[in-house]
Amino acid sequence: MLTDALPPHGLVVISLSDTRWSARADATRSAFAHYRVVLKVATDICADGLAKQTERLETALMTVVWHTILERFNATSLSLQKVYIDLISAVKLYDSLVTFLLQLRDRFDNSREG
Repeated sequence: MLTDALPPHGLVVISLSDTRWSARADATRSAFAHYRVVLKVATDICADGLAKQTERLETALMTVVWHTILERFNATSLSLQKVYIDLISAVKLYDSLVTFLLQLRDRFDNSREG
């Protein structure tokens, strides 16, 4: 039912791969893009536990947070895997990723204080 409810040729909700960590980025991208569809299908098939969990603000926020983090990690990983990457570019990518994570952490620290 979920596959039928998703738009054709778009992102699909997939299971995680044990061998490819980037599958987590793919899974969160799909869950992020189709959050309302997943909720509707869970409600339609009477998967009350899943529907209730999906409706929680905490679940929605964690979907957004993990989507943001894993997309950045995946993009960095793909760049680092390029055949012609040089050491300076690799260091800049790692530095950029560290800066991104520190800024993200600071945003959460600031939001808890306010």
